[in-house]
Amino acid sequence: MKYIDLSNSGAKNIERILVDIDPDAVVFFGHHSLSELIILVCAQAHGIKTIFVQHGAFEGKRFSVVNKRSSAMRYARLLTKYATMSSFLDSPIIGIRRLIDFARLSQYRLSTFDGGVFYSRYNYERINHELNIPEANAVFAGFPMYSEAAQIGHIVDERDAPIVLYLKQHMIPKLSAISSREELDYFARISGVCADAGYRLVVRLHPRDSRDFYETAFSDRGVDLDHSESLLGAINHAVCVVSQSSTALFGAVKLRKPIIDIFYPGFCSYTDTFAELACAVPTYESLELTLRDLPAVDEDKYSEFEERYVGYKNSYQEQAESIISLIEGK
Repeated sequence: MKYIDLSNSGAKNIERILVDIDPDAVVFFGHHSLSELIILVCAQAHGIKTIFVQHGAFEGKRFSVVNKRSSAMRYARLLTKYATMSSFLDSPIIGIRRLIDFARLSQYRLSTFDGGVFYSRYNYERINHELNIPEANAVFAGFPMYSEAAQIGHIVDERDAPIVLYLKQHMIPKLSAISSREELDYFARISGVCADAGYRLVVRLHPRDSRDFYETAFSDRGVDLDHSESLLGAINHAVCVVSQSSTALFGAVKLRKPIIDIFYPGFCSYTDTFAELACAVPTYESLELTLRDLPAVDEDKYSEFEERYVGYKNSYQEQAESIISLIEGK
């Protein structure tokens, strides 16, 4: 099956592109951006099947960003894109209602996806009031961590060094107002705290981060980068995992690693998805105290959390086959 990435197509070009390629379906990996809403409305207007695929944890709390400039730009984009979206609708009033719905609640309550692929039934039930996907068209494929289903269960604990793994989020410039220099100083200080507690900090970059930039910048500050081929491989070698409630922490749940939910300058109100498992550290001092006395993993809590949020199939193969089955109507 052939596919085309529409993520960088631009809202003004989306109708022309969809008409030209006439796809069997449009697959969405998110539902909180205005561009995604415009693509959804356009696809529905042209009778194209729409499939939602869960990509990340659904937050009980929304992220709060200490960045007024980004917030102002967001609402400016809402206004400039309204005309584009309205051109796909019979009534401008419907367009206004959808726009207000999105601006106030980041919801698509007036739209309906044709099908969806979720990690688990719990995730589907938690978010479907925003997506309106019929239960018969919802598939539960697990959070993908392995390439193929046959690899599941073949990870052996290879903890061979006192490593603290930091799963980095792509914060600058969208999610934080701090500069790159301030971020680098932040990681250097965390590295020092880890060293004082007897650990080595290793940072795994977000896929959107520039490895060339951080390779140079971190080496100047004594911070190590992770070079593991897979996320699970990186987590497997760590004593504990640190992040701002990244979905990648599902891997730490799967491998039963202690989780630390750490602060990040200029970013607040973390998602509460991992609150029941993670140890929250709001300061450098609390991080050192936590590392000196790491909490034990509660097997019952981790197992129950895995069933609710992570699911059990957990392969990209399973996810891909689920998407194809929804497109083909099987």
